[in-house]
Amino acid sequence: MRITRRRRETAQRLPFLFDIVAARQLLDAAAAPPDNPKATGRGATYHATFALCYGLGLRAGEVCGLRLGDVDTGRGLLVVRGGKFGKSRLVPHGPRISELLAHQVQRRGGYGDGPLFSFDAAHSVHPGSASQTFHRLVAELGFPVPDGVAPPRLHCLRHSFAVGCLLRWYREGLDPQSRLYQLSTFMGHVDPASNAALPDDHAPISRRGQPAVRSVRPTGVVAGKVMTGPRPLGPLIHSFFLDHLATVKGLWAASMRSYRDTIRLLLCFIAQDKKTKITKLTIEDLTFERLLGFLRYLENDRDNHVRTRNQRLAALHTLFDYIASREPEMLEVCQRVAAIPMKRAAPAETHFLERDEVQALLRGLPRTGRHALRDRALLVFLYNTGARAQEVADLRVGHLELGEAPVVRLHGKGDKGRTCPLWRQTTPLLAELIDSPNAAPSATAPVFCSATGEALTPRGR
Repeated sequence: MRITRRRRETAQRLPFLFDIVAARQLLDAAAAPPDNPKATGRGATYHATFALCYGLGLRAGEVCGLRLGDVDTGRGLLVVRGGKFGKSRLVPHGPRISELLAHQVQRRGGYGDGPLFSFDAAHSVHPGSASQTFHRLVAELGFPVPDGVAPPRLHCLRHSFAVGCLLRWYREGLDPQSRLYQLSTFMGHVDPASNAALPDDHAPISRRGQPAVRSVRPTGVVAGKVMTGPRPLGPLIHSFFLDHLATVKGLWAASMRSYRDTIRLLLCFIAQDKKTKITKLTIEDLTFERLLGFLRYLENDRDNHVRTRNQRLAALHTLFDYIASREPEMLEVCQRVAAIPMKRAAPAETHFLERDEVQALLRGLPRTGRHALRDRALLVFLYNTGARAQEVADLRVGHLELGEAPVVRLHGKGDKGRTCPLWRQTTPLLAELIDSPNAAPSATAPVFCSATGEALTPRGR
């Protein structure tokens, strides 16, 4: 029989928190180490590693495990794969982090599948090596450690990021309590209650006239017990859009607007059914019966097609899946909503033009006028590539290659890209359209412009 000894309990000490001055000193010191035959780019690598831990609150293992393909500087996103408990997430960042990551990618030779942080271009930097370098630099810098505070360790940079966010919200007059779900999702916590482990009071961070961080816990939890009572719906909906759809799923603006319209209709319906203001709705107002009534309202009162009803229902399935993960008390309602099936609908009839009809359409276009060239080039381009209206609206000069083998790069639905060859009839029209007598157009200039010079919208405005 194996006897397991209880772990000796020790007094819990507060984590060491880096303020902006100490963090800058650490980053400057991290950039100083010279290269050696077995490790090139040590300074830049450790500087960027510690900067991501402090600036984005990433774990050391998450930073060291990044790949070149995880960096999306164009959209300001970082893909963190295989975090704690195998979870992955999208982490948005600002221009300074984008510049840092772009420099690191360039130093590593461009995008690919290799590790982002590596000394030999083959193996990722080990988190243990980063930790050893961190402890050596901290000892050299000699940061004072207050009584009751643990010595600095690499994970303290992540703690400093979290506390810094809370203090900034205090100073801006915002309620940190209502933003814990956002912080929890951003940092990849398993549960928002993990934020409750942040220090209640830390003298080096708190300044005169500013509130200290005290007893930060999720809303509705006091002394470890769940409080009952009406819970406002606003913070949950806000977290669904900002944290789940934008950050975790990484949806585009058009998809976000579709979710917005569905939930706006739902909230208006529930408020009218309850005879109250939308601002007074609570989570308990999201009942299964009201969801069924809302779907009937879409078909009977708004005369929506079955396909529209199914699209709205798909958005509601996503919403209630998210609610089930945040509000266990609503699990029964969420399961009943998830069981609502899609209605069968006949597929929409496909309309198309024969080749002679397309040629007749092109022959009938005016050859003179302010937008004659644009309209002809647009229709020929659509017939050539089969591009969607949104793809045409997003087309930029830099996406065209009008050389010996002309092609166009399209970025379309589902964040997918493709390359289409251009016909010999299409290429001269596009070249004439983007040609400017004054100066060469920039790579970011729209190919198809409206009357005001802005990019043409999918509706042709």
